[in-house]
Amino acid sequence: MMAGLDGFDPAMAERGDWSRGVFTSAPFDQLPPCTATPENTCQIVDHISTLNEILFCAELELRELPTPSGHVSLTSLAEEDLCMPHDAEWTFKQAVALVHQLLKTHSCVHHVHIHRGLFAAHAPLICDALKCNLSARALNIDFRRTIFNRDLDPDFDHVEHRDESERSEQRSCDELPSALSIVLRDCPSLTTLEVAELQMKHGMATAFVAALKGNRTLKELSIHGSVVCEAERDQFARYLSETVSLTALSVTADDASKRNCFNWMAEGLLVNNTIRNVRLNNVQFDQENAVLAARIFAENETIRIFNLVYLPHTLYLTPSTDYGFWLAPLSNNETMEELGLPFSIWNSQQWVDFFSAASRKRSLKKLTVALHATDHRYLPALCGALREIGAEEKVSLGTYFVYHNLNLIHSKAFSDVDVFCFGNIVGRLSHVLLAFAHVTSVRFSLRMADVALASSIAAYVEATASLRRLRLSLYTDEDDPLQNTNAAWTAIVESLSRNKSVRELGLHVDFDCDDSDVEDDVARATIQDYIQRLAHAIGTSRNVRRLHFRAEHLSEASAFLRRLSEDVAGNYNLVRVVVSGVLDRKAALAYRNIRDKASRNRGLVTRAVQFARGRPVDSHCAVALERAWHHAGLLEEFAEQLLLSATDASAVIRRGLRSTEGLHDFMRLARVVQDCVVCHPCQDGRPQLDTINEDCWRLVRRYLMLDDVRLESASLFQG
Repeated sequence: MMAGLDGFDPAMAERGDWSRGVFTSAPFDQLPPCTATPENTCQIVDHISTLNEILFCAELELRELPTPSGHVSLTSLAEEDLCMPHDAEWTFKQAVALVHQLLKTHSCVHHVHIHRGLFAAHAPLICDALKCNLSARALNIDFRRTIFNRDLDPDFDHVEHRDESERSEQRSCDELPSALSIVLRDCPSLTTLEVAELQMKHGMATAFVAALKGNRTLKELSIHGSVVCEAERDQFARYLSETVSLTALSVTADDASKRNCFNWMAEGLLVNNTIRNVRLNNVQFDQENAVLAARIFAENETIRIFNLVYLPHTLYLTPSTDYGFWLAPLSNNETMEELGLPFSIWNSQQWVDFFSAASRKRSLKKLTVALHATDHRYLPALCGALREIGAEEKVSLGTYFVYHNLNLIHSKAFSDVDVFCFGNIVGRLSHVLLAFAHVTSVRFSLRMADVALASSIAAYVEATASLRRLRLSLYTDEDDPLQNTNAAWTAIVESLSRNKSVRELGLHVDFDCDDSDVEDDVARATIQDYIQRLAHAIGTSRNVRRLHFRAEHLSEASAFLRRLSEDVAGNYNLVRVVVSGVLDRKAALAYRNIRDKASRNRGLVTRAVQFARGRPVDSHCAVALERAWHHAGLLEEFAEQLLLSATDASAVIRRGLRSTEGLHDFMRLARVVQDCVVCHPCQDGRPQLDTINEDCWRLVRRYLMLDDVRLESASLFQG
């Protein structure tokens, strides 16, 4: 049986005691108390790296928040298909015990994002902590994936563990709604609740909606369609009509709820005067509720953003439903600012008519049209109409998929391009892409034996100044000549090393190598060398700030992460790294180190942002300002978060650094002295630190930064 289920004792859990096994490595009941106030940062911020080392075992991470200053978020890392082993069952439980203690005792934890793996194993523990937490502002429970790697983790080799995990996961789904109802009722600071995958049955849904109706602080709500359908009829609509705080609503439907959920919420949306942002995922419209939607478009003057999304982009609409009468109310709507709709609601001419109306609307800033693959044949006509109307920059048609030609690359309705090309366009690829600066995001699929295509892609990547997001899918087949692969790989890696514009890089690597062939040992070693060269190029890049890496084979992932882990210590540009695939223990340790350095960089930006929003310059803030001044990637990230130009961002940082220029200011901020530097008199007349002039000190400061001064840190756990 996994601990945290039957016989759960919160007091014992906080000490690390479980029904089977005892934690002795970390006395979490002696965690430093929360010291966060509107003016002061909580002391655990000094220990985020140590805490994250523990939390990593459960794919969780603490992050500083830009606002309010000195507060943190507890964030899930289980965003992608990542499988990591656990050294033992207790390592995961240790992380969960820390989560329990943080949520119950630290009011500085304002944002909480937890994945389903925690609930599958320890539902009562997490629910108990949530019910006791009165400071959370945002709560996101993600039930999409579980984190356990049952192939690598021996704890899951036993049938009893698998069965108990499945039972506990169902139990967690049953317990969570009641816990959330208590949070909604008792937590006075909660403003965001995201539980889009949490299905609720009749009684649970009714109680949950009743709790929503009693809440007066919630601003953003993301729920499953079952909440709308399983609650007593019209109860959710009544909540929408009565709420005084909600500004954003997202509903995700499944097959059981997609037909009815809009019917049972439409009347509430019709009269609501607080909700500005509506997102409907997989919600199906029949004739009756399509009419209700048209009335909302015509009569509701509060909604500013409306998105109707089908995941994936399938033909989800009811064929018999006539959406033609949406055209007039949407064309006449004077308050909508952003609109996202599936192409299949109208025919091509109706879309052209709407594009024409949208181009004249000052209020409408962005229109996104999602096309199913079967609708791509209409793209030439749509792009032509948008160009004639002059609405290309207001309308987005999603991703342009390039296979045999580049005929539509000129259209500004596409900023994202997916290239899987061959034949006569390979030679023109680089020249054509460089000619259109509106293309800021590109994905290339490249067989590494295709030297001509690799050279063309490399030429573009090296020369482009407008590309911000690059995704590369690199693969080989078993019979690819090693000489060709080497030439292609060299071209790609060198182009990435020379690129100055890419800020977000996605890599998917799949090298086909027959493990049964002894002759492939050389090939495998060569492939690992390729991977390490790629990792080095990224680790030493001065512009890549976000990285997503996936390898289909463990050896590739290990080689990449080991090398990147060596390079990131001096990298002050990466602020986000996400890895997918299967990792062994060594690769997981390397990944943890990489995430720690990305967390360091992200924390520096966060503290600089806090200064711009009024935080006084203390030692942590001064270090952040100094690093942001010396590293272009941090400065650029800082500017983007505050929506500032590069010039204005530099001016803000420079203003903050004035308080660190003098000798006494530096030593005080470095926590070497409390007030000023005073040296004992020297008998031999040698120069002393407190007697050097400003010019000499400025020369010293060229080689000295605040975080070069290392002080012994206090122990995280007391006693």
